Amino acid sequence: MVSRIDSLASKYAVVLHPDDASIRLLDPLARILMAKSLKWLSLSGVVLALAMLAVYRFWIYLLPVEVVVAQEGRVAHNVHIPGTIQARYPITVSARIPSAITELHADEGDMIERGELLARFDDRELAAGLAVARAELELALANHRRDRELFGKDRGLISRSELDASSAAVQAARARETETATALSHTRIEAPTRGVVTARLVEQGHTVGAGTPLFRLVDPATLWIAARVDESVVGAVEVGQPAKIELRTGEQLAGTVARIGRESDAVTRELEVNIAFDKPPTRFAINLEAEVTIRAGEKQGVVVPTYALSYGDGGQAVLVIRKRRVQRQPVETGIEDGERVLVRNGIQAGEQVVATPQQVRVGQRVEPVPRER
Repeated sequence: MVSRIDSLASKYAVVLHPDDASIRLLDPLARILMAKSLKWLSLSGVVLALAMLAVYRFWIYLLPVEVVVAQEGRVAHNVHIPGTIQARYPITVSARIPSAITELHADEGDMIERGELLARFDDRELAAGLAVARAELELALANHRRDRELFGKDRGLISRSELDASSAAVQAARARETETATALSHTRIEAPTRGVVTARLVEQGHTVGAGTPLFRLVDPATLWIAARVDESVVGAVEVGQPAKIELRTGEQLAGTVARIGRESDAVTRELEVNIAFDKPPTRFAINLEAEVTIRAGEKQGVVVPTYALSYGDGGQAVLVIRKRRVQRQPVETGIEDGERVLVRNGIQAGEQVVATPQQVRVGQRVEPVPRER
């Protein structure tokens, strides 16, 4: 025991008192040096253990990772565009004469049949005027009949000019009667066609002028979606292609591309595309927003799930497994259908692609595990 203490003392330059029979405590400096040595030994062991663990994890251990196999397949070319409900043939019912509105018989949302009464104007003055016009016409007709008799029996009683004047008076009276009767008929505002009232623009008691819009009507059968399509994709859209329409209300309907505009907006570089409903919506409003997906054909090629794509400074890429190591493979992609994407260049059919690229590192050794569908 004494020899071991002497050895430690010589190592740490510690001198023991020769007269002391027991071993004296080590010099404080020696104790510090010994503690540091033990600390460094412990730290070196930890570092070595971590290094060995890293080597094991990177070179020996195979991390299980889910993979999908790139396959040959067809991807639907879906064009997603926003739009709004519009009427192909909007109808505006306007006042034909200046008058005050005394009755309203229709409101927004009402389904109206052709000829149905929408509103009525104050007709008292016109009704009185029609009575006067009819009386004047009767008087003019009576005068003209008398003048014809006088002119026929004895040409000397009245002149030809007097007979012509009475004839002209009849024509004038008849014109006034017709004009007044027409104006009186215009006090009844009737629906020109069957449809839904989408807007009532006046209130009872309002005085309006001729030409003032009163109602807007829409035939539900003429509704369609007006959407804007970018110039870069409009070439894939054709009249007759099927479409899926989802209204802001949540209602989903089928549709068909009915018309493609031929005038591009100079600022947005978009063209208008109209999609007709295969069946009119149960509830609608003009300008109601909708999301439209046009099925613009399909394309063949190598496909992978969209979730397998990763993005970085080098652009789009997928992580592939080659010889049990993860490699980053830049790719050029094409169209996608929301679930799968067409890969134009970069990988071939049959290659294993990491399904969760965010969970592995490039160069890492892995054990491929097919992902369950």
